[in-house]
This record gives sequence, structure tokens and C-alpha cells, in this order.
Amino acid sequence: VQSVGGQAAKYTGIWQWTFLLPFAHAHALKLQYGASGYFQDYGTGLKHMAQTEGLKGLFKGNGTNCVRIVPNSAVKFFMYENFSRQYLTYLQRSNPDAQLSPLDRLGAGALSGIFAMSATYPLDMAELIGIYGCKSEQELSVVTREGATMQYNGIVHAARSIISKEGPLALYKGWVPSVIGVVPYVGLNFAVYESLK
Repeated sequence: VQSVGGQAAKYTGIWQWTFLLPFAHAHALKLQYGASGYFQDYGTGLKHMAQTEGLKGLFKGNGTNCVRIVPNSAVKFFMYENFSRQYLTYLQRSNPDAQLSPLDRLGAGALSGIFAMSATYPLDMAELIGIYGCKSEQELSVVTREGATMQYNGIVHAARSIISKEGPLALYKGWVPSVIGVVPYVGLNFAVYESLK
């Protein structure tokens, strides 16, 4: 039953993200350019994106995100099942009738979220570069904190360049704030789902 739940979550995540992606792009561009011109509201922003980049532009980065969702969901459910089972076994050593409390499920969910996010975080970074750093179909351009412009000819080239210049840990920049967001989100998802099931 759990593995069926994992499969359902994986495919739900892919379809959900695919449907919401144009709105996420419009929101990010509104934050980037401010509420003026083409990005003053979602409708105007979506229309402008469709006119300038076509339908394909509205779904830019969706392939990378779908590739990220599958392992993320698999790791998340696998780790949740293992953390829950191991902790329940530990509790039942002293009390054979023990069951996991909502707080225990929250903890198992939070830990599974940390593991899943850590496993796929470099793909998140590659996705951001691919979506918001594109100057054209063939070239990516990202402005660094120091103000230098880095040119990439694709996501793989971007990852290789980042690793060669800054080391593999550079792919995990921003990991701590992401963990802070993931812990309550995934923890509560599992705790509420398991409690209501």
C-alpha cells in the first residue's frame, strides 16, 4: 500500500507541477521585474511569455523538474517508511502495543524530506539556471554575486563549470534555507496523511 502511495505521489507531483509551472514562471518574473509592464499581473505576464517565447516557453524547465520529482518522491517515501518502521520497532521493544504518534510521524516525515531534498538539490539548482538564466535556447547566462556574467551552453555545462570553479559543494548553495522550508512542509504532510488515513 505504501509503495502504491509513493507511485501516486510521484505522478501527482509531475502533473501538478506541469499544470502550475507557467504560473510559477509568471510569479518569479513578477518578483524579478516588479509589478510593472508585462508582469503587473499573472494574466498579462502569461500572455507576454506566450507571445515572446511561445507555448514551449511557458513550460521551460519542466523536463528537469520531472526528472527531479521521480527520485525525490522515491527517496522521500523510502526514507519515511524506513524511519517509521525503525522507530516503531524501537518503541515496541518496551511496549509491544506501541504505535507511532503524530509527533513521531512528523519527525519521520521531516527527516525523509531532508534526505529527499539533499539527494535532488543539485537538480533544483540546475533547473533554476535552466529556467531563469536563459538568453536563448542554446545559451544560459547567470549573473554571480560579484556581478560577473557566466555563460553556459546547457544545464550539464553549467553543472560542470560550477563544479570545476567552485567544487561540488557549490551545487548545494542555499541548502540550509531550503531545509528550513522542507522540514515543516514534508513533516506535516506525512503526519496529517497518516493520522487521517
